[in-house]
Amino acid sequence: MATLAKLAVLFLLVFVCTQAQKMTRQCTCQEFQKCKQQILVNIFPCADKCQKNLAPLGGDYRQLRACETRKSSAIEGTLSCMERALPNACAKSLPRMIPKRAKGGLEIALMAEGNRILQRTGMQL
Repeated sequence: MATLAKLAVLFLLVFVCTQAQKMTRQCTCQEFQKCKQQILVNIFPCADKCQKNLAPLGGDYRQLRACETRKSSAIEGTLSCMERALPNACAKSLPRMIPKRAKGGLEIALMAEGNRILQRTGMQL
């Protein structure tokens, strides 16, 4: 049993070390602004494409679309808030290499926050 525990710790240590070594180029602030605009421009067309998935869940797409329209300034405000809270998140000049983050964890966090927002608005899915 002790050998198994040691192997597990060793495996975990190797995994953490290899993950920590993966680096990616930091986005420039100009790239971030382009990305932000794409998010704001594409959020409604993206939601429109997904409306067929809402009906089988018992959701009302018109209600969701109206909610999105009412909350669009909040989405923009959230992005601006993030920029103010994390001023060094993008490179103002020459980008540097930064540790790569797991995309899956971010996607899960975004979905969880989306679910919380829907619950607060009273929408049933």
